[in-house]
Amino acid sequence: MIKLRCLFSLVLLLLVSTGLKAQKGRIFLKNGSVLRGTIETSSANSLSIRTDSASVLRVNIGSISGVAINNRRKSTLRAEMILLIDSLNKAVASSKFYHQVRFGMLNGEDGTFLRNFSSLSMDYTFFRKSRGSLHAGLGVALDYYTSFMAMPFYLELRQDFGKRPSHPFVYGRLGYSLARARTDFEGNFGDVLGDKTWALGAGYQWPLGKSSILFSMGVKEQELRTVWRNRDFYSSTDWFLKRLDFKVGFIF
Repeated sequence: MIKLRCLFSLVLLLLVSTGLKAQKGRIFLKNGSVLRGTIETSSANSLSIRTDSASVLRVNIGSISGVAINNRRKSTLRAEMILLIDSLNKAVASSKFYHQVRFGMLNGEDGTFLRNFSSLSMDYTFFRKSRGSLHAGLGVALDYYTSFMAMPFYLELRQDFGKRPSHPFVYGRLGYSLARARTDFEGNFGDVLGDKTWALGAGYQWPLGKSSILFSMGVKEQELRTVWRNRDFYSSTDWFLKRLDFKVGFIF
């Protein structure tokens, strides 16, 4: 954020220096006062004006509501941007955005515990962390089952425990999926329609430089519907694919 502030300040300084340096004009203050004279220099936080009485005044950007050059009123883009940066700094101080990527396996199509861990699952979640230990994020996943594949879009809530960099957490997820049959099974189910999905689980994360690694284990359920239809026949089947979900991942 310090680098971002410096970049914005440099860009805005160039803008103001180019448009205002050593030119006759007026500075309009938020308290209603107007300063008249030659606007000589600018910095990241202030403007200097030599008044008609030959005194030099340095005016803080935050107190300026507008600037006029050659009797033409200009909006203080630089002042507005600095105020915006300050508000962003306050927001970042109380919240944090980060990314989570996980890869893992689901247990097999028959749902038997610890059997046939051959179904790949991966997800990406964009989180916002509040002042406390509760995180909220939006994400997308790709889950492969023996006969189907699903792409859930979801809301995830995550609760951390403890303030140390290494700590446990629990999570809950609710969303809706797009789905289709896998290539080898496309002719077996007719149309495949996605439906609701949810997941609950727990995990542990460890710091790794500025990032973290994590391990999680949970249970997820994916609802699907397969539909056969033609002119004389219609049949639908509801599927409830409940699976154990083991994953490792990164937070950055």
